[in-house]
Amino acid sequence: MLEVDSAQVLELVATSYDASLSDSWQARILRTWHGAFPTTHSCGVFEFESSDVEGGTRFERIFGWKTIGDGFYMEEAIRQQLAAPVEVIGSLFRKTASGTTSVQTGLGEALAEALHWRAMWKSPVVDSLGLIVRDPSGMGLCLGAGLEKITTLTPRESAVVAKVAVHIGAGHRLRRTQHAQPTEHADAILSPRGKLLHARNEAQAQSASLDDGLRRREAAKKTRHDAATLVSNFVFMAGPLSLRRAKHPWSFLSAIAG
Repeated sequence: MLEVDSAQVLELVATSYDASLSDSWQARILRTWHGAFPTTHSCGVFEFESSDVEGGTRFERIFGWKTIGDGFYMEEAIRQQLAAPVEVIGSLFRKTASGTTSVQTGLGEALAEALHWRAMWKSPVVDSLGLIVRDPSGMGLCLGAGLEKITTLTPRESAVVAKVAVHIGAGHRLRRTQHAQPTEHADAILSPRGKLLHARNEAQAQSASLDDGLRRREAAKKTRHDAATLVSNFVFMAGPLSLRRAKHPWSFLSAIAG
């Protein structure tokens, strides 16, 4: 049976959405993952870019890996993943999933003696708890933590891990979006008040109408819901779970640990 620390599960979900952590995000995810499931051993995480091909999925690159503990040989794990047939990668990495390796592979007790397993994990690890998150763009993340016993998750444990996988996936997408440069290919850039800050040639022809719209807006300053407020509400409150709409942002997550 998998031990679950409910408070740490909530902390793990909160960490998933903390894009301010920047490069330390993966390390913090690992630490809170280990705290949420205390019976786990060494653990590791890596990010990947993949594409769907005929018959399966292919890794384009694997990057951003981190480990905690000395029982997980990450470089060997990555080598095996890159060398795997596209049908195997597709069966494991094409969509968001979670569970234990002994169950996912169907090997059960035999997993611990498999040569590829022993090359990745040091004794006493005989199984692992993992999750894979992947969005339609092909970007994703894989997280695994060693277990010292062959483990089959109970329905409640499976539900907890599956929900955590969804949140980590959403946080991973949010983090990538916030670190991207969305204005790189923009035809025009406006300030929150509607002022034209920059425009390519094809957009400059619209500047007159934009200026006219700005003048109309300035004449309506007394309205309570100005454009800047609406834009701010949309950008900062319409995240994956609209967390900022809640009076207590993490209170709705208590059902995960229930």
